Amino acid sequence: MEKKDSEKIQSLIAQIEQLDENLASYTHDLSLSTRSDLLFDIILDAISKNELFTQLNIPIDNLCKDTSEEKSLIHTIIADTITNIKLNPNKKVIYLKEFLAFFTEIADSDKEVLLTSLKDEKIELLKEKMVSLVELFNLKV
Repeated sequence: MEKKDSEKIQSLIAQIEQLDENLASYTHDLSLSTRSDLLFDIILDAISKNELFTQLNIPIDNLCKDTSEEKSLIHTIIADTITNIKLNPNKKVIYLKEFLAFFTEIADSDKEVLLTSLKDEKIELLKEKMVSLVELFNLKV
């Protein structure tokens, strides 16, 4: 292979790697609705279009409670924890302990097991695990 071809291939590879990094950054910052939020929107839509409820003039708030404010606070806590870990990876365990402190109904020994599981997790997958814990234990803040 000629030097010119080799340089062209290396240039193309560098461009592909840059595009891959841009795509990863873009998808990481996307705001996707959770399953719970989507279900709430579907229920809200179904109630608002139901003829019985519209004839009775029942306020939608009485039928379907929005927990988005509470969920927003939980997601903010998770996002802040991950941001802190990214900024100070050496303090990952401390930040995870602070996060697990919100789970008041979980025994300390169980929190240690969860901490062990979370501290070895890559940052990219940590958010998913934390959200999973919140949903699993139905955390209320």
